[in-house]
Amino acid sequence: MGRNAQLIRQWAILKQIETNRWTTILDMAEAHIVSTKTIRRDLAALMEAGFPLYDERYEGKVYWRLNEEYKGLPLATLSLSETAALYFSKKLVVNLAAPPFSDDIASAFGKIE
Repeated sequence: MGRNAQLIRQWAILKQIETNRWTTILDMAEAHIVSTKTIRRDLAALMEAGFPLYDERYEGKVYWRLNEEYKGLPLATLSLSETAALYFSKKLVVNLAAPPFSDDIASAFGKIE
């Protein structure tokens, strides 16, 4: 396993849950080519890190969800110096962004510009 494979997989799992209403552990395992046990560990780690994930039973299956109130939360108000620091570090951050994060970083900067 690559050095950052777990982090990249967990980020992809969050994106999968956020964008797909009907995501099961088996769906995630197949998408990321890992065991369901690995997905369960990843979900537990994400919840321990503070992501508001929960499971919901429907027609005999268990689907994973991200709390709707959490989706699209606005950023905390930034001070002028914090905004300037983000703006001036944009080029560095964008150039160093790993592929699974690059689209999200570009989207985040688009929202604050």
